[in-house]
Amino acid sequence: MVAAGPQIASADSLSLANGIQYEEAMKDHVKAIATAFACALGASSAAATDDALLQAVSFVITGSDASAVAVVNRSQCIFRVRDTTYFFNNIDTGRLSWSRWENGFGAQWTYFELHGKGKVVEDAQGAATDRTLRVASGEKDKLLRAWQYIYSHGCKEAKSPS
Repeated sequence: MVAAGPQIASADSLSLANGIQYEEAMKDHVKAIATAFACALGASSAAATDDALLQAVSFVITGSDASAVAVVNRSQCIFRVRDTTYFFNNIDTGRLSWSRWENGFGAQWTYFELHGKGKVVEDAQGAATDRTLRVASGEKDKLLRAWQYIYSHGCKEAKSPS
């Protein structure tokens, strides 16, 4: 007499209970995959937003999208470009002014007057609540859109009392 080995169920012989357990396990598996996918999309979306914010900060400070911007404190909108730290939440956007200049050789730049109650810039000269920022770009519309982007994507504009 030969000993019987383990019984292997065929698909036709699965009980209803086993079928329900299998379906529940598959639903859990699909939910886990969907959750992981959604998290990955959210992370890449947040990273894309941060990248766009850093590009905007880079452009308003240097006139270039490609300058290296270091995040000092994202929630407080503090960024560093080279040896200068910028405090965007301290800038009174109601007092932000600009003027565009061009020399006889066609080089263009824009000056921004930054004002705030707290420090708006800190560099080797120290901290300043008022500073003129010279940006090597004459692209006024792009500069203004970059400023708007910064304050519509996380930075809070300081307001002077009315």
